[in-house]
Amino acid sequence: MTHESTDSSEPIEPPIPETPKSANTNRRFLRRRYIVSLSVIALVLVGGIAFAVIDAKREHDKKVSEARIKVQQATKAVEEGESLVEEAEIAQAEAASCADALDGFKSALEDMNGRLAVGLNIGDYSDRLGDIAVEYSDVDFGEMNLECLNAAVKGEKAYNAYVRAKNVWNDCLFGSDFTCSNDDVLPELRAEWAKATRSIDALDRRLQKVTEIPDLQVVTANEILEERNSELEAAMATLNELTK
Repeated sequence: MTHESTDSSEPIEPPIPETPKSANTNRRFLRRRYIVSLSVIALVLVGGIAFAVIDAKREHDKKVSEARIKVQQATKAVEEGESLVEEAEIAQAEAASCADALDGFKSALEDMNGRLAVGLNIGDYSDRLGDIAVEYSDVDFGEMNLECLNAAVKGEKAYNAYVRAKNVWNDCLFGSDFTCSNDDVLPELRAEWAKATRSIDALDRRLQKVTEIPDLQVVTANEILEERNSELEAAMATLNELTK
């Protein structure tokens, strides 16, 4: 009997077991689920980024809209400030016109008041009263506003007091009995002159008020306008920064 020899040096490979169909199915299912999960994650990330971009744009658009509104509001405020300045300057011009209109009348009254402190005779007094009358006749009361007219009335009261004093003085010196002297009427003259002095002081105060208030209003209006211009520049700078 003959025996076949076996080469023990060659390795014997075990048979490869066949993979069950159920295992392949599970592996494919897991792979698909993994791919689906990655897709879902990607979609979530992309969606999140998209929403973030949309939210950022929406917030930016909101800021731009708010900035435009602020520019519009600041522009309107500047226009109103310019109107304030214009109105104040008109009032200032009217005040200056009032002071000019009453300057000659006021100067003549003050000249009379100053000369009486030194002393005047009836002739000089009459001459200066004539100067006041000339200046008074040049005053156009009909063209004055209420504030200027109130000042002018004070001057008119002073003028009338000087006229009353002159009438008393004339009646004394040139009356029919010729028995009156300056000493006899001096208290009455001084009383009228004192009234004139008070009216001249009131005229001066009124004119100061007429001119000082508009001057202050012009300064205030210009300060307001300057502040509003600064606010407009800031609002425009913000808008330009958002829209560049």
